Amino acid sequence: MLSAVPAAAKKKPALKGVKPLDGVKIQAVQTYLNPKSQQMFYGLGIWPLDPYYNGFSVDLTYTRYLNKTYSWDVGSLDYIYAVDSGLTSELADKYHVQPQSIERLNFVLASNLNYTFAYGKTIFLTKYIRYFRSSFLAGPALVISNQESTVGVNLGWRFESFVNNNFSWRVEARYLYPFGSMHNNLAFIFGTAYAY
Repeated sequence: MLSAVPAAAKKKPALKGVKPLDGVKIQAVQTYLNPKSQQMFYGLGIWPLDPYYNGFSVDLTYTRYLNKTYSWDVGSLDYIYAVDSGLTSELADKYHVQPQSIERLNFVLASNLNYTFAYGKTIFLTKYIRYFRSSFLAGPALVISNQESTVGVNLGWRFESFVNNNFSWRVEARYLYPFGSMHNNLAFIFGTAYAY
């Protein structure tokens, strides 16, 4: 004897808080893996915007993760090494401008709040699952050059891809806006982070 199953019993329960994406119903939801609360980042950077020199930096950042959306770069230090461009030599030869009188960045010390707007996982080389997250960052900065020190604002974007639960690769683009007579600058930073 066959019995009819009520229509209400056939319906699958809807996932709370999950919305269709481009009209496609989501079949499964997995929580993003973010088990660590602290992270140390070590990187190398390029500061390409100054016409008088090319800047290369060594970068160190300590980050505290508050939750999966917000984190805080408690301290971020960039040591910038300047390499003269041809314009500096030309100014010295033609206009007798001393290279020491040209302002160069030496250090940037910043503290940033990070907002993670995207996170998920992807398949790398068709067989490795890798987690990633991307965030915007903003915060105050202390900028020290060979001539003066001033405060400013640090803005940027970060993309991070995890190798395992502890190590990740990170790419950053940061825009530095110092107050006063110092010029703005842009940095591209690449490095690795250790989470614990």
